[in-house]
Amino acid sequence: MKFSKIHTILLGAGLAFAISACEKDAETDSIKQTFAPYSANLATAPVTAAETDEVHVFTFAFDDTQNTDVALHVSAGPSSTAKEGVDFEILTHDIAVPAFAGQDSFDIEVAVLQDYEDEAGDEMIYLTFTTATPSGVKTEEVLVGTIVDSNELPPPPANEISLTLRWAFSDPLLASLDPCGLANEDGDPLIDVDLTVQTEGTGDYEDDLMGYAMASLACPEEGILVFDDMEDNTTYDLDVYFYGGADVEPSDMTVFIDFASEQLDFNGVVEVPATFDSNGTSKVVLKISRAGDTITIKTAGGEVLATGSVI
Repeated sequence: MKFSKIHTILLGAGLAFAISACEKDAETDSIKQTFAPYSANLATAPVTAAETDEVHVFTFAFDDTQNTDVALHVSAGPSSTAKEGVDFEILTHDIAVPAFAGQDSFDIEVAVLQDYEDEAGDEMIYLTFTTATPSGVKTEEVLVGTIVDSNELPPPPANEISLTLRWAFSDPLLASLDPCGLANEDGDPLIDVDLTVQTEGTGDYEDDLMGYAMASLACPEEGILVFDDMEDNTTYDLDVYFYGGADVEPSDMTVFIDFASEQLDFNGVVEVPATFDSNGTSKVVLKISRAGDTITIKTAGGEVLATGSVI
């Protein structure tokens, strides 16, 4: 009988302790979830931006000593009249500020995009924060910038032809390697293919056109040929030069020339297999001529690849 009472008393005490402990845990969990949020105020002035590509940095400062971890996701506020992905892009989407790190502010980068559409007025960029930690910040929207409607027309297409020189190997082993990575023990490339511009039949390099702009160790090589620099009624040869290591045969590779012009509305690819007879030789792969305002691109054999007027 006494044992039964003692057992009942102990059982009751244990149950009371368990209930008390649960209440304490629940109370502690509740405290963890109810940290007062900080305010993150814009410390830099809102910008007035033109509709051109430019990155702006905005600094936000905490209104009080930040003594808990803060993790935030940055997004466009619902009051934004500027469209994300069209008028601007948020480059800093996630912020992490450790507790007691002495960091009382954080930066957000926003890129204003080039946009020549008539927007019928200026556009506003608002930012807001989503809190990913129990403390976090308040979620008010913050005006960071105004994009001024320029009402300008887009610029005309560039008055040029873009050229890209690249190559590939027919040998599967070499094709599996990056051609730019083939080098000797001194680190010098075993493969170098260059593109230069000469006046047809003279061998004179035209430095004012492109000259040696594409005679480098780059892979692929890229350059431009500007219409305004071309003499009227003149044809120019585009020569490809090959410099290769002893272990690479020129006939094992194919050279490609990509050409394109936005203004002339054309683009194409010239493929030149087994172009070279030996190391250090060159071949004319394209002929580009100007007659008045008409630009014509031909193969070395005279086949017309593209033509158009620069007006």
